[in-house]
Amino acid sequence: MAKPIKLRSFVRSVWVGWVAFALACALASAAHLTYEVALGHSAFVSGWVLVAAMVFLTLYNLRKKLDFLPALFSSRHWLWAHFVVGYLSVWLFVLHVGTGLPEGILESTLWLQFVGVIASGIFGHYVSRRFPPLLADRGQEVLYERIPTLIRIQRERVEAAALRAASEGESTAIPEFYTERLVRFLGGTRNFAAHLFNSRRPLERLLRGLEGLEKLSGRGEQEILGEIRLALEAKDDLDFHYAHQSILKYWLFFHVPLAYSLLVVMVVHIVLAYSFGGIP
Repeated sequence: MAKPIKLRSFVRSVWVGWVAFALACALASAAHLTYEVALGHSAFVSGWVLVAAMVFLTLYNLRKKLDFLPALFSSRHWLWAHFVVGYLSVWLFVLHVGTGLPEGILESTLWLQFVGVIASGIFGHYVSRRFPPLLADRGQEVLYERIPTLIRIQRERVEAAALRAASEGESTAIPEFYTERLVRFLGGTRNFAAHLFNSRRPLERLLRGLEGLEKLSGRGEQEILGEIRLALEAKDDLDFHYAHQSILKYWLFFHVPLAYSLLVVMVVHIVLAYSFGGIP
């Protein structure tokens, strides 16, 4: 019964967010037009509202570190507002600079920084919604820092199975398959890009090789191959978690520093605009 409630809550939150975004865009457009008609300096109002929006967005990184704030300022509410204001800033930016490409080094730098911040923010919004359900459906939940250790455990498990096959079996097929096909796969995290596209083809190629050996093996060797299969599937799940958790962990290392640098260049832009741009 809990899942439908959560789903309704999520849908309601999304709709409220889009309504708030639409109303904010309409209000910004009306203010921009009014200021242009009345005073002829529409860039003034859109620019300062955009500055306020960027400062608010940057403050979210600080809010995440202040867990002692009351529920009224909970991280969940801040995140919701962060998304709404973030998408609103795109519209404010268009109102402020127009749809053409910028001219000059400072304007071009500011434009590229803003596009980078927004693009990385949209990307982060997507992966923060998309990746957690994928991780929940793929193997057991694992801590990112423990993945290398767990991979080593699976490698040792396969090594032990291959050594047992070499000592107990009459054929060298399993040890040779391990040396030729599995050593590299088990040597660390693999197939990063394939996992991001939710592709299991690299694992399936290895499993087809195991199936070929099973057809030519006796009962004892088939049991060993079954152990190896389980270890390979567990290793592939760990690679999947590593790829997706890496994106969730490290995209902020691009987004946050770029946002701070954007504020610095924005201050320079404001100073120059008031000094030489003729803004009252």
